[in-house]
Amino acid sequence: MSSFSALIPVDDDARLDILQQYQHLSAFGKELFDDLVHLTAKLFKAPIALVSLVEKDTVRVVSFSGVAEAGRVGRHESLCSVAILHDGTTVFESLTDAPCTLVDPWMIEVMKLQFYAGHPFAPRKAMLLATCA
Repeated sequence: MSSFSALIPVDDDARLDILQQYQHLSAFGKELFDDLVHLTAKLFKAPIALVSLVEKDTVRVVSFSGVAEAGRVGRHESLCSVAILHDGTTVFESLTDAPCTLVDPWMIEVMKLQFYAGHPFAPRKAMLLATCA
């Protein structure tokens, strides 16, 4: 596993400032996020779908489908932290055969994840705030 610093984009302070402006969406936009999660799960036939906000030290799941509960995990434990490092879709086709070395594998093992695809939400160019996975 690499160091936590490998998960921090160079513009992270600016990204976190913008993310702060969107924090209220997790409460007021819950229905929108829930719709997005259920549509994503249905469209991709995915057993698990999430919308997560990548905060300074944690990743907060604001909407989810396919898991009994979700909350916050350490940024170093979440593949969503990897997904915000670039503006494309992040895909790990077999986490068993080719695990991501940027994050602590604990959460991947607990959730029994074998596949991951996450795409960042970017309200402003180059400011990747959250992911839909």
